[in-house]
Amino acid sequence: AFYTMVIYVAVTIAAVLYSGGLTLHTIFGMDLVQAVWLIGIIAAIYTAYGGLRAVVWADLIQGSALIIGGALTLVLGFIAVGGVGEFFQTNSDRLHMILPSNHPEIPWTALILGLWIPNFYYWGLNQYIMQRTLGARSLKQGQLGVLFAAGLKLLIPFIVVFPGIMALQLYGGEMTTSDQAYPLLIKNLIPAGLKGFMFAAIFGAIMSSLDSMLNSASTIFTMDLYKRHIKKDASSKSLISIGRIMTGVFVFIGCL
Repeated sequence: AFYTMVIYVAVTIAAVLYSGGLTLHTIFGMDLVQAVWLIGIIAAIYTAYGGLRAVVWADLIQGSALIIGGALTLVLGFIAVGGVGEFFQTNSDRLHMILPSNHPEIPWTALILGLWIPNFYYWGLNQYIMQRTLGARSLKQGQLGVLFAAGLKLLIPFIVVFPGIMALQLYGGEMTTSDQAYPLLIKNLIPAGLKGFMFAAIFGAIMSSLDSMLNSASTIFTMDLYKRHIKKDASSKSLISIGRIMTGVFVFIGCL
């Protein structure tokens, strides 16, 4: 539990904060440090005072916006690159999941023999994911939720991977990091009247990941460390207070 919490705070939460700040910086020119702190403070407030219920409802709304916004970006991206056929013809070498064994980054051996292991952990053992399933009203609803999430996962190539390839094709010379791909698509392709909606969708996706991780990290500290090893007779009220305090602490560490 301790190592999981450390990884969440030092690696995952910090990475999400940075990517969110970079998105605001790329689209609106906002100072990167200020953007990181803004995202962290907003996520900490509604996670600390709303708990898992707030996280779930926020994820539902933000996830729906992300799917709609991703579909819009995909359509406008196809138009910008000259159509569906042109996209597949130009990027044929980038559309293969099974790569040669001598590929420098992800050979097929790593895909078949290795990548399923972290994915098995992430989707089956990760507290960040499992807290949603365990929060279901019944076993059946939890099972249906997992199946529904698996179905949504099938949309990733279309609303995330394809737009990323389009960004590389259209703005490869402007990008210094891959994290700038989606923000550049929004900045250059989305009409002015819809940029606000797309910003809300991307911002929501960042918040969705961040609030879930904060809730998980604070839960791990409160239930697995504080209650089990520090104060075994802690009341529910004190545990809630400790969880809220640790949410703020974790955001502060991540923003640094």
